[in-house]
Amino acid sequence: MANSLRSFSIGLIVASVACGAVYFTNTSNETDAEVQAETLLTDDEMIEQLEEQGYLVRNSEEWEDEVNTVIDTTRLEVEAEFAAQEEEESEEEPEEEQEEEQEQEQETEEVFLLIIRNGMTSFQVADELIRGNIIDNKQEFVAQAEQQNLAGFLKPGAYEITSGMSTAEIFALIT
Repeated sequence: MANSLRSFSIGLIVASVACGAVYFTNTSNETDAEVQAETLLTDDEMIEQLEEQGYLVRNSEEWEDEVNTVIDTTRLEVEAEFAAQEEEESEEEPEEEQEEEQEQEQETEEVFLLIIRNGMTSFQVADELIRGNIIDNKQEFVAQAEQQNLAGFLKPGAYEITSGMSTAEIFALIT
């Protein structure tokens, strides 16, 4: 038993020495660094290749600028649309009806433009909804989102949310 174990150990040592000798004496193979240098592309080369294939490449600052521009434009369009609708309604109605409608508007629901960006969490959405006076309790909103397993399924985009909407209606709209 001892001889067979000793023979096995010697065989492993001889094999290891042989593999090491071949590895260190073989100069025909390129080193790992040389191989990586040949296969790695610079940032400019990667961007150029992607653009040749039809991709649009933006860094994070350019992307944020574009997203903020779209958000600002969308908000201005929505505000202009609401202002135009209010102006049309005010021109069509006599003064008494305008006063009644103003009282009703004060009692009716508030409209809030919710903008969900890529990567936003349910916590961030809840913060936006609180800022717009749509919901009162952030923890309740987040808990319902997690309970229904919707937290990871928020769709980026712009949504008109009214204060009278239930949490389920909000989830149906933004997921």
